[in-house]
Amino acid sequence: MEAIAAMGTINLQDLPISEYMRLYAALSNERRIQILFALYHNPASEVFMLSFIRLKKLLKISSAALSYHLKLLQDAGLLQNSLVRKENTVSQYHLTEKGLRLVGTLMKDLEAKEEQRNVPVALSDLNEEAPRRKTT
Repeated sequence: MEAIAAMGTINLQDLPISEYMRLYAALSNERRIQILFALYHNPASEVFMLSFIRLKKLLKISSAALSYHLKLLQDAGLLQNSLVRKENTVSQYHLTEKGLRLVGTLMKDLEAKEEQRNVPVALSDLNEEAPRRKTT
């Protein structure tokens, strides 16, 4: 994890518009985000590699749907199939350096948003009494 933290994050403002659009297209689907997070959070390996079969089971989607999402993520340069196609082999996917940096950026943004939601109420707000209703 320390090696990944050392990679830093992606500054989306520095990307050419075509790359920016490709990344946003890849991130525009909840399943694709789930795939990226699954590969980022794989506790079994420092390489963050999962097989096609494992991804299919985790996401509970068809092979055709998973293939489609993986292709879009590969085209965006966010993940890579680590096996050369051979007979009876199962594809193994992992995030590229760009994918790791992008997911790291997303994770930092999510953590920051979570911290903002958990900010305690100001003490002055706690001391205010709720308006009272008139009783008849």
